[in-house]
Amino acid sequence: MGSQSSVRSFLLLLTGLLVSAGYILFFAVLGHLGQVYLKDNIARRSPVSGQPVHRVNSSEERESAERLTIISIPGLSFLELREPSLRVMPELSRLLQEGVLGAVNARLAGQGGKDSYASIGAGRRSVSGGAQGYNRWETVEEVPADVLYQRYTGRPSGKEAIFVPAIEGLASTNRATSYGGRPGSLGDILGRNQVQTNVWGNADIVSEADPAKGLQRYAPLALMNLEGTVAQGDVSRSLLRSSPWRAGGVSTDYSAILDQWKQRDNRSVTLIELGDLQRLYAVRSFYSEESFAAQMQDVLKEMDSFIGNVRREIADKEDLWILSPVVHSDAAKRKLTMAPWIMHRNDGGRGLIYTESTRRDGVAVMWDLTPSVTERLGLAGAAEWTGKAVQIKPHADPLAYLLGEIGRMEAVYRVRLPLLSVFTVYEIGVLLIGLYYALSRKKEGRPLVRGLLWSIPAAPLLLFALGPGLNGTLSIHGPKPGVGGLSLASAEGTALWNAAQIALLPVVLAAISLWLVRRSLWAGCTWIGLATAAVLMLDGWTGANVMKRSVLGYDPIIGARFYGIGNELMGVLVGAAVLGTMAWAQQRQSLPAGSMPGSASVAAGRSGRPKRPASPAAARSGRAIGPTAPAADRLFRWGLAALYVALLIYLASPVGGANAGGAITAAVTCGAAWFGLRRGERWSSPLSAWPEKPSLRGGGRMPKTGAGAVRYLGPPIPLRNLPVLRETPRSGQPELAHTDRASIGRQPGLGQYVLTVSGGEEFGRTTSRSGKPVPKQPGHEFQARGMKLRTAVLLGLLLVGGILVLWVANVWFKGGQHSHIGEAFRYLAAGDLAEIKDILVRKLKMNVHLLGASIWSKVVLTCVLVMLAILVKPPRRFRRWRRLYPAFLNGWAAITIGTVTAFLFNDSGIVAAGTMMTYAAVPLLLLSLEEQVEESSDG
Repeated sequence: MGSQSSVRSFLLLLTGLLVSAGYILFFAVLGHLGQVYLKDNIARRSPVSGQPVHRVNSSEERESAERLTIISIPGLSFLELREPSLRVMPELSRLLQEGVLGAVNARLAGQGGKDSYASIGAGRRSVSGGAQGYNRWETVEEVPADVLYQRYTGRPSGKEAIFVPAIEGLASTNRATSYGGRPGSLGDILGRNQVQTNVWGNADIVSEADPAKGLQRYAPLALMNLEGTVAQGDVSRSLLRSSPWRAGGVSTDYSAILDQWKQRDNRSVTLIELGDLQRLYAVRSFYSEESFAAQMQDVLKEMDSFIGNVRREIADKEDLWILSPVVHSDAAKRKLTMAPWIMHRNDGGRGLIYTESTRRDGVAVMWDLTPSVTERLGLAGAAEWTGKAVQIKPHADPLAYLLGEIGRMEAVYRVRLPLLSVFTVYEIGVLLIGLYYALSRKKEGRPLVRGLLWSIPAAPLLLFALGPGLNGTLSIHGPKPGVGGLSLASAEGTALWNAAQIALLPVVLAAISLWLVRRSLWAGCTWIGLATAAVLMLDGWTGANVMKRSVLGYDPIIGARFYGIGNELMGVLVGAAVLGTMAWAQQRQSLPAGSMPGSASVAAGRSGRPKRPASPAAARSGRAIGPTAPAADRLFRWGLAALYVALLIYLASPVGGANAGGAITAAVTCGAAWFGLRRGERWSSPLSAWPEKPSLRGGGRMPKTGAGAVRYLGPPIPLRNLPVLRETPRSGQPELAHTDRASIGRQPGLGQYVLTVSGGEEFGRTTSRSGKPVPKQPGHEFQARGMKLRTAVLLGLLLVGGILVLWVANVWFKGGQHSHIGEAFRYLAAGDLAEIKDILVRKLKMNVHLLGASIWSKVVLTCVLVMLAILVKPPRRFRRWRRLYPAFLNGWAAITIGTVTAFLFNDSGIVAAGTMMTYAAVPLLLLSLEEQVEESSDG
């Protein structure tokens, strides 16, 4: 019978996992309209031969370039890289078909593109501080630029063409930040390796009233050296021509730039800034729609013609890169803040960029350009750079893929904040309603409240699945069949499609909640906890294809994380895993031997009628409590240990979750749950699991019992036959004895060992004839202190163990040196404490900022309020729960400890704490309501 129940429970669990996976696949398949979603990170096949093609490392299999030209177009976005804009840009269209494409997160680099240039020059995130470049003959502050440079730096100007007079202020500004960038690092390496640096062009907006106003001379920050100079170039207004019909009355003199560019050295890096598009968008509000569209067409045509001229002039061993340091205002309003990056090589190469900074096809950060420049020229970069050199990942249609990905990023970014805001407000409201029902013991509407409470731990799995199916409006293809005959490529069709998926979310959530309400508390927590953890782990180990595009995951547009597992889902994963396993352990303690979680086959009563599955009230009254086989207990415990270790390795691995704070959180939380479960089994065994000769293992706690627990043993037992423990004068050891009612509380020497029948108090507490509690025996306070000390030592060891596992995973696992965790360990091993300090300061600042800005902080406060109210009122209820549900309460304590750990050891710890703490607060509310339901049904 037991084996049949185990098989049936296993099949039910497997069915639940398949249903969850089916929900995810439903959105994934529909979102891609038949494309196989999980093949994104698998080697693609060549459109010609049909054979798999693999990533090509540019530094290993391609010859180094001698010269590199970078055309920077401030304001260019992916909106211009589709129809109808591409019709007026044939040269750019050709490069899109023949070159390597990528999307760069320009949002991280700052506003207006000026911080983008400073970040490129520093190889890591940096700020410009308002510093600009000037030609030596230009007048700045009524003196020549080279004189101003000497005034501020105290250094001779030399023969360089461009100066950044505010270089010292720029350096000190970046030293004061937690990023610690050194703008000019790239130019310094190029100069020391005899590579000429050139900068031509500007994005000035001419003002007749104040000529100094509207200067946009930030491009030199990308190629200047550490002293703030550029060897060759011209960023003055001599490269602008008068154009009365253009924005600002000027336009770029493309022929002059082309002539100067042709004079570059054979070994050089050149940056050309074309500012007409940015000038046009700077005064967009003054244009009519028709006039603006016409001006846009002219600007794009001229830029495209210039790109064509440059492409035709480049020689062998020379690369042409086209980059946008910042997108224009219209794209920013649509959340399309990813800027395009196009790489053209004479030696061939077509596909998507790939970098270890993001580990996403076609996505990079701005400072990835820095090591990409030096690697392409065959030079070594600086150890301080956090950017990673790009590689080429071949793709049959890179533009279509990238536009689709950018569109999905746009959709997720649009939906993410409103959806999570609504969910967190809903969560707070449900928690407060549940608390009201738990304290007031109100009966009307209680089933509905339980259903609402069940929806909270069930929602993260559905929010995780939502995202891959969302569509954006970027497309270069024709209309696709959509809902109601609308094109999914149109704004209306896309909005309708996304709205339909979001509307389906509460329907599915209501169905799951209804199903959970009909289960027992232990079974429901087991199902939802294990199913959530299993789906997240499965997706994480198979490339995180859903996680990368999830509403509850991380977003490249936000840019806080690009790979691994984010803090929201990390809190969900750890909290759900501990809740599910501890609920399973509690159900095993509450079922007869051989029964499994979710089984409806429990021991029949004396009348032979079948009992319901184990519930809190059943455990409280003693029904359906039975022992489990020691071998099965050991197998279960070590199975949990294996599961927790797998979870820890996933979070610590640089090729898995790559979440340092998550690994430490998992080590503490899962370790506390596992060791707490063992301690609970030693000190809190059920009455029916007592051995024939009870002992005081564990040093001071006796097994707990209650009056109702006697009913499980058979017919009512006379009180005089109840077992108690007493101390024998000869051995000093407890022995099994029998006593009668009169002896309880009066027999000498029984005060420390009497086990009361009706009160179920902790060991060491009893009641005298007058009803007053007998004081604790001497030594109990020292024992409590010892318990606290052992707990503190255990948590400290778990913390150290988590850090060690994190270190081993990032040293031994492939790719650890490329992860942000691996970089931190590299700094630590090198003794670079300044870098470690900067990392810690950044994380602390982020946590402080999110405490006030994030709505998850309100969720944490609500959960704390709920748990305090439940545990305090009515008094002594928590002690009774610890006695009756030791495994379940052990899980609650572990999740609570883990929440504190997650908050302290994550840069956005309040987010992880908010998602994790709900797996502690909601079960307490459900337990309270479950007891009320069972008490009402019992009488």
